[in-house]
Amino acid sequence: MSQYPRSAYDRVGGIVYFARMLDKIRLKEKGNLPPDYLKNLSIGFDGRCSRFLGVDYPAIVKRVGEGGTDEEILAWCFEKGRKSNAEEILIWNKFMLKRGWRDEDDGSTQELQNYKKNSGLGHRKDLLTFFDYYEVDEKGRADTARRGGASLKDRSRRREKADFLSESHASPPPHFGGHKISLNDKFALIREHWRPKVVAQLNGQELKLVKFEGVFPWHHHENEDEMFLVWRGRMAIEFRGHRATLQAGELCVVPHGVEHRTMADAEAEVLIFEPAQTRNTGNIVDETFTAPNGVAI
Repeated sequence: MSQYPRSAYDRVGGIVYFARMLDKIRLKEKGNLPPDYLKNLSIGFDGRCSRFLGVDYPAIVKRVGEGGTDEEILAWCFEKGRKSNAEEILIWNKFMLKRGWRDEDDGSTQELQNYKKNSGLGHRKDLLTFFDYYEVDEKGRADTARRGGASLKDRSRRREKADFLSESHASPPPHFGGHKISLNDKFALIREHWRPKVVAQLNGQELKLVKFEGVFPWHHHENEDEMFLVWRGRMAIEFRGHRATLQAGELCVVPHGVEHRTMADAEAEVLIFEPAQTRNTGNIVDETFTAPNGVAI
């Protein structure tokens, strides 16, 4: 049965995508990598990652086959290739995180649009980057496999139907209602920061879980109020003129139209309650922080 690699957002040694590349290598060796992934092994983002590390892709494949943790394999890459400094890693991350967004000059933006269309996600205008596309596409594939499989055409029709129902304010998907949800278990599934995940829907609203660390951009929501409730850790919501600091068990409602930004010195686990399809960056689109809507766990 096909399995999917880790999120491209996952970091090893502060480097995005590296963990995903290793997962693809391991899954291929076990015969569990989806067949349509095979043609892009060693090229595309895999090729970029190996060149960034200064190590040939076949050598990385061989090293992965010898075993070891991600951190051990990264240390080996640094030894055999080149060890990037903090600034080089920052540049790599920024480049990869935005890939597909405003990359018309080399055709990457059109390539992303083609991928979305062929996967039945052409209507998802919130999927601005390849990383965002991977998140939603692979979640849909995994859900389809659990339902017993479907053709690409069927997946496309189901997604278009789901989008139509969402826009028509239909009832939430059945797996969101009538079942107990463990917030601890759901938070354990979240591996990246600032990427909200939907865990429940009711009355046109969504309950989202998100992990914060760092500083989010200034923004506002034109029509939507937001509620932030800290589950674990500590965060702050900064407004023009004052700051609300929240600890576990404390909440704050941000009215629509009010400019604000969120921040956390260390990782915080937070619940957000807001209208469905609310963009996390509100009135702005940010290549690093804007997340795809409707990603459920």
